[in-house]
Amino acid sequence: MPEKDSRHFFNLTNIAAVVSLSVPLLYIIGHLYFQGYLSVYNQSVDSLSLPFESILMKSFYVTSGAVINLLEAAFGSFKSLLIWGGFLFLYSAVLMYLEKHSDSVKKKIAEKKQHFRGSRLFRYAFLPTVVALLAVGIPVFVAAVLFVLFAFIWSSHSYGAKFAKEEIADFAYCNAEQKAVCTTVHEPSGQSTQGVLIASTDKFVALYTGQKVVLISNQNLKIETQPKK
Repeated sequence: MPEKDSRHFFNLTNIAAVVSLSVPLLYIIGHLYFQGYLSVYNQSVDSLSLPFESILMKSFYVTSGAVINLLEAAFGSFKSLLIWGGFLFLYSAVLMYLEKHSDSVKKKIAEKKQHFRGSRLFRYAFLPTVVALLAVGIPVFVAAVLFVLFAFIWSSHSYGAKFAKEEIADFAYCNAEQKAVCTTVHEPSGQSTQGVLIASTDKFVALYTGQKVVLISNQNLKIETQPKK
């Protein structure tokens, strides 16, 4: 019984391995997004010392938004998306069933292999084709997966830069027609600064005023924001 549990994919060890691998990947995506976003404002992630959790959360938003946009572009409508979602659910259910009944499935596969081994036609006609397909198909598939993965990671940088440029284009000096949310920062000295909040850390608050980026020391500040209309 313990041996069967150790072979099960959805165990604590495998889940911990997936989490430990996905967190650095998400951090890289979030870091590249902020680097692209802040580069438009002539700032950097390192100079502002953005917190680790903020980068991870932004990475989640970027990743989920990219996946949703990709699915909408691929399927064209929400109805098609639901149909494919149902298909993926059934496919996952089949995989879980096969995982649960892996012993019986392996036994049937072994019986089929034994049957085909006795077939002279399969031995001489199909085996070279299968070997050729595997020799070419597996490297091509792995290369394609790696290419898509790296392209998706690096696209987060351009996505952040594009969002910052749209934010600057929509800025209207805190007028009613602007799309970006306007923020007013009141310092203890009595000075006030209005603009779009582009970053906030334990050390600084970064505001874009329409002409420049102002870094204000984050000490006893009063921050006001205007709700979207």
